Amino acid sequence: MKCFFHTFSQTQKEEESRRMDGARSRALLFCITLFASEGWVDSAVTPGNSRRTTFQSHHPDGGLRWWGRTDWFLRNDSCYRYITAELTWGGAEVHCQGLAPGSHLASAHSRAENTYLQELAFWHSRWHRAFWVGASDCYKDRHFQWSDGTLLGFQAWHPEEPGGAGGREHCVSSNHRGPGVWGDVRCESKLSFICKAPNSPEQGGPLCRR
Repeated sequence: MKCFFHTFSQTQKEEESRRMDGARSRALLFCITLFASEGWVDSAVTPGNSRRTTFQSHHPDGGLRWWGRTDWFLRNDSCYRYITAELTWGGAEVHCQGLAPGSHLASAHSRAENTYLQELAFWHSRWHRAFWVGASDCYKDRHFQWSDGTLLGFQAWHPEEPGGAGGREHCVSSNHRGPGVWGDVRCESKLSFICKAPNSPEQGGPLCRR
């Protein structure tokens, strides 16, 4: 069973620790440890062996830009990557962390960004299949936070969510009973997912370009 939390440089670890206190870190580590039983998705998408292509593709709405160098899509100052393989929430978070410095399961801080994630998933799968995002309440029941350490401000819950299922549902999926709608589900469920990383030279160079 894999047990990873931070895989960044010491400076990045120090910055991360200032955003998440020890208790929250241990709780999230517990979730990742408990549910990250898979290895990497497959040889086609592991670090150092990313699928490559020579063309650039644009989504019809003009908002999605795919640079085949690493299969990342650009929006504002962040890069997003949709992974079709289905993993547990913890396995997906571990996979995202291994793809690039600062990468985590995707967070959505506005309705526009949440819609972007939903469109990115639809563009790949051609239907509104559920996928993991980075929110969980592993730290405290019904107190959700993003795995990248940022606060959960914007929310897009289904009217009947979060349900909790008697304390058995702690991880958040999107496209839950509707496009772009959130629901809490069991972390051991296996879904596709979206990773998000900063498009920053300070993080080792841009993943995607304008």
